[in-house]
Amino acid sequence: MKSELVRLNALQEDIDIYRVSTAFGRQGVQAM
Repeated sequence: MKSELVRLNALQEDIDIYRVSTAFGRQGVQAM
C-alpha cells in the first residue's frame, strides 16, 4: 500500500514538472 502511494506521488511530481516545462516552452515560442 505504501509503495503505491510513493508511486502516485512520483507520478504527480512528473506531471507538475511536465506542465511547468511546457508552460515555459510556450512562453519561449511566443517570445521569439
